[in-house]
Amino acid sequence: MRRPITVLLLIAPMLAQAEAVTRKAGRAAGEFGAGVAEVLGEGFNQGISGMQAQWITIAPRSKDECFAESGGVINPAFVRCRNGWQELVRFDPKGNKAVLSVRKIPTQ
Repeated sequence: MRRPITVLLLIAPMLAQAEAVTRKAGRAAGEFGAGVAEVLGEGFNQGISGMQAQWITIAPRSKDECFAESGGVINPAFVRCRNGWQELVRFDPKGNKAVLSVRKIPTQ
């Protein structure tokens, strides 16, 4: 009866050490995997961010430029040109611009 208890007492520290080594190895593998996922995620986010819509501000232009653009008539295109505007745009992977929305420049 004493022999099995003695054997268990001798083996228990070795089992605990083996478990600690296994835990450390698993943690190292997990940290490595997390690092790889972080690098891949950054690349993915950069690709996605290029396709997300963003507001671009077109600055107001001179009266002569706006008259030329509007055909010499004071119309909504002339007023927008003189005041400037913002466009919600998205660029595709080839660099083509798609205008999704147009608005006045917000005042603060």
